[in-house]
Amino acid sequence: MEKRYTIGVMIGNANSPHTMNLMQGIFHAAKSMDVNVLFFLGFTVVITINLILAKIRKMIMIISSM
Repeated sequence: MEKRYTIGVMIGNANSPHTMNLMQGIFHAAKSMDVNVLFFLGFTVVITINLILAKIRKMIMIISSM
């Protein structure tokens, strides 16, 4: 059986606009070389906090409209 390689790709600040294009390019390149690829995505704390706050605000708006 032929050995199949697996590579890991770490992407910091994964919520930036170009991340999806970057991941798609890596995926297609790996596929063309018959290589498995794993993505490890990092998010900045500020962005994570802002996402949580946005969800909380949305829940407050829903509750206050009841």
